Amino acid sequence: MIINLTIRIVFALTAVALWLNVSMASEANHDEPSTWVQAAQSPLIPLKTSQHTQTQNAIIIGSINKRSTWYTDHNEFRGIEYFLATQFSQFANRPIELIAYPSLGELRDALQRGDIDVVAAGVNDQWIDTTSFVAGPNYRTVLPVIVTPRSSSPGIDEGTHSGIPAPSEIVVIDNGYSEHIARQHFQTAVRVDPQANMPVLVESVSRGIIDAAVIDLHAFQHVSMLYPDLQAHSIGGVTPNHTWLTSHRDPTLSAMIQQFFRDHLDYIALDNMMAAELPRITEFSEADARSFRFLMRARLPAFSQTIVAAAETVNLPTSLIAAVGFQESHWSANATSPTGVKGFMMLTQTTAAELGVVDRTNASASIFGGARYLRKLYNNLPDRLSYDNRIAFALASYNMGRSHLEDARILAQQNGYDPDRWDHVKPFVIMLEDPNIYASTKRGYARGRECATYVDNVLRYQALLDTTPYLVANSIQRHTRYAVAP
Repeated sequence: MIINLTIRIVFALTAVALWLNVSMASEANHDEPSTWVQAAQSPLIPLKTSQHTQTQNAIIIGSINKRSTWYTDHNEFRGIEYFLATQFSQFANRPIELIAYPSLGELRDALQRGDIDVVAAGVNDQWIDTTSFVAGPNYRTVLPVIVTPRSSSPGIDEGTHSGIPAPSEIVVIDNGYSEHIARQHFQTAVRVDPQANMPVLVESVSRGIIDAAVIDLHAFQHVSMLYPDLQAHSIGGVTPNHTWLTSHRDPTLSAMIQQFFRDHLDYIALDNMMAAELPRITEFSEADARSFRFLMRARLPAFSQTIVAAAETVNLPTSLIAAVGFQESHWSANATSPTGVKGFMMLTQTTAAELGVVDRTNASASIFGGARYLRKLYNNLPDRLSYDNRIAFALASYNMGRSHLEDARILAQQNGYDPDRWDHVKPFVIMLEDPNIYASTKRGYARGRECATYVDNVLRYQALLDTTPYLVANSIQRHTRYAVAP
């Protein structure tokens, strides 16, 4: 019996080792640089705005609150422009104040009035009035694409838009250069939608509301897994870049920005950060993608404010709480399982009682209760764990219980793997279904494969929800200064 068990474990561990080699090789290509993670940590404390400059000698940078520039995640500032601002603050040895504006138009007006010193908001270098502004060095190449429904016609030639079925109208967001590109390269009507953002335009193309949209390839990559019915066509000969803007009033600041981008900026860290931004998601089937998008429109908006409030209360990402809700109930307050768990976050009677949730079908109570429970599981894990591993372990505990997770971590450690890494522990979670292995654990059998799938699904849904306009936290207030210390 002992020999048989040993053979089974050795065989299983061989499979684990092969799986981990592939996983770790993949991970090595996507490691998120610690430099920007550390730089991005900042309390979300707005400064008073009664004076022009609240911090002595501060450089005031205007930006836009969106994922591609400056946003909040886990109560911390993130985004490419925030990363650049922190790096520039260190280089200049001066404090930075960031102010969010709703549009590039308002940013340009604020720079002309002297309300801000720099515009850092993904400004395109091909659409700059050099008589009014000074452009800094280029730091990011943008690849514009035209997004259309997939067709049965042959594919277009690489690097050109020839062969695209001519749309009757192309819609763009109000960023200036998308309109310029659309009018320059397509002989069709172009309409600017000042209220739209890129995810909204993609959704509109998918639903047949508009024929086509010109957006950034990077933005389309964020949501493409949800839209297998769409394709992005490259627009040949167009390679705009992002740059910072200053005014002609301050040549010293302009020269400092030139030197920063030329000599100081860690472009490898910037490239790694931009690569890490892309969601790492396995493809949806078209049916699953349509279902997810339909439920985002039909159900999520009714609960979005509660989800945002609950996430902010427990200091966890809004998209994470929403992803758990989708995995548990497909955002249904009345969901019930055969095992007796019910509600939006599918709480058991025992867990609900511990959390003080009387009515599990009350959506608000369930969302806040589930969020508190997930945070409790997160807090119960050792502080030495990385954030991503801690989240994965908390999700595993939410699904199958902390005790079973500890069994899997112990098995991983006993067999020479790191119990603090989810990718090391995950195979042992799956092994908890094997009677020859779970017999030796403290808690015995667990639905390990279901748990591993659960964690994968939630993290996938979270990555998708990070792109949705339906979950908007008001952590970054418009026209409000936030300090960035060097």
